[in-house]
Amino acid sequence: MSIITSINFVRLSDLREEFKGHASWSDLNDDNSTLVNFLKEFCPFDIKNSNIIWENSLGEVLFDELKLKGLGVLFCHGKIEKKSHELFDTIQEGGKGFIAAKDREFKVVFNWMLELASDVACKQASKVMNLEPGVTKDQLEQASTKHNDLYVEFIDAVFGYDAVLSKAKYIRNVLKSAPWLLDSKKIREKLFEKA
Repeated sequence: MSIITSINFVRLSDLREEFKGHASWSDLNDDNSTLVNFLKEFCPFDIKNSNIIWENSLGEVLFDELKLKGLGVLFCHGKIEKKSHELFDTIQEGGKGFIAAKDREFKVVFNWMLELASDVACKQASKVMNLEPGVTKDQLEQASTKHNDLYVEFIDAVFGYDAVLSKAKYIRNVLKSAPWLLDSKKIREKLFEKA
């Protein structure tokens, strides 16, 4: 099992080890790279508010596992079917074959994916590529107030009246009724259409 899927934080050194054979991830080896700075800014692990006591944490750069996984689901290449499996596995760790509408990690990952597709993407577009984000600060703030409405819409579309779904039914329902959550452009369209 990969270290990335067995704990709720990931050290930068672990990411470097995990991706050392992948040239496209070589920026992880540069502490000042755009990628590492992005991860430090947007995916930090908050050890102060966790239940973890880890004596070796001094000087270690730690990233939040759920944020890293949400980032991967949303922005890594792949077919939507694969992304729906990854989203399920991100929310429901431990090999369980079912998911509850009120799984505690789900709302956290859901809101993070909306934030990634809107606020974070716009900040990075202007910061890294000197592009205008195409939306105003007021529009971003208004869109962020719509997260809960979209969460309820998603839960209603995917779960309906069921409190718990099998993995197969969950994936089938996401693909049929709410594939927009797996596409950053479609998330932005929903957020800004509702803003």
